[in-house]
Amino acid sequence: RINPSKLKEYNLWTHKIDKASAKYARGLIDSRKSAVLSIADTFDEERGESNQVTDGTTTSRSDGLLHIVYLTFESVDRLNDWMSSSRRRRLIEELKPLLAEPDVVQIQKSRMLPDAFTDLLVRQGDCVPNLQPKKWKVFWLTLLGLFFTTMWIGAVLPYYFDVWKLDSAHQRLQGFVSVAFSTFLNSYVMTPLLLFLFDNWIRRKENEIYTREPWRTLSDGITHIWIKALISIMMYGGFVIAWIVNN
Repeated sequence: RINPSKLKEYNLWTHKIDKASAKYARGLIDSRKSAVLSIADTFDEERGESNQVTDGTTTSRSDGLLHIVYLTFESVDRLNDWMSSSRRRRLIEELKPLLAEPDVVQIQKSRMLPDAFTDLLVRQGDCVPNLQPKKWKVFWLTLLGLFFTTMWIGAVLPYYFDVWKLDSAHQRLQGFVSVAFSTFLNSYVMTPLLLFLFDNWIRRKENEIYTREPWRTLSDGITHIWIKALISIMMYGGFVIAWIVNN
């Protein structure tokens, strides 16, 4: 909410932050501003919509004009990078004297999933954290879960293959059943158990944000789409080559 007497300074400030975000905010897809609202009581901050009064009544408030800015990023990681950047913090410090009320930052609840394993490591019933768990911690908990699950599958499942008459079935069918059981046990048994044991360790603190390599990649994962594509091509390409050679 902007102080009406500071609108000129605010307009200059918006030009400054627009230039900074266009240059330094990686992954920024869209930036738009809503119409200025002078009737604060008719704005639904949860839904991001203005509910105008239709009985012809107008309300004048002395605590400033409401300005709403919508930023759309390609991922939560890119948004976190910009929100925690030193450039944005300096610009927000310049904005504070122009405000009639503190600014409100709201992230839309729908978001792009970082990956399946990281999203599994959020305890059921908890809100989605502002910062995703560090990737290397996700790696270790996922490795532990898969290790114990594989041990159980290898020890128990052959007995049930004999009971279910699958011991003579095609190898791919046996593999499909094994993977189905492994995925179920890892998702619904081992991961919740490991989160119960290592909950405080897996939670990421607000100040644990890294910008230098290799710590950023170890903590946030690979963010460049072309590197992800190259790794995928190398992995699946190797599978295809092995399949061709063996057949």
